[in-house]
Amino acid sequence: MKLVRIRIIRSSYNSIIVFQTSSIPTYQRMANFMNSDINAHYVQSTTHGVEKVRESKGKYAFLMESAVAEYFTSRHCDLATVGGLLNSKGYGIALPSGNKY
Repeated sequence: MKLVRIRIIRSSYNSIIVFQTSSIPTYQRMANFMNSDINAHYVQSTTHGVEKVRESKGKYAFLMESAVAEYFTSRHCDLATVGGLLNSKGYGIALPSGNKY
């Protein structure tokens, strides 16, 4: 089994909560592992996380929202997504009151 270090954006509160509050033991272990050494497992931005993955030659993975992952993988052929969604969240778009849409 190949060991891959996991990274996540430090300010990505929703992602952290998904792992910490999950009933899935693997996700709980991931949260505990990432919180055990914040400096080793967290990055400051999505761009920094993606750069780390691209430079690591397979030693790092970066967790991000699926739409953002699709954006980066469509622009960088050396990136790929694996597995399915960790959770499903709906997004809404805020518009001014009275907008025709």
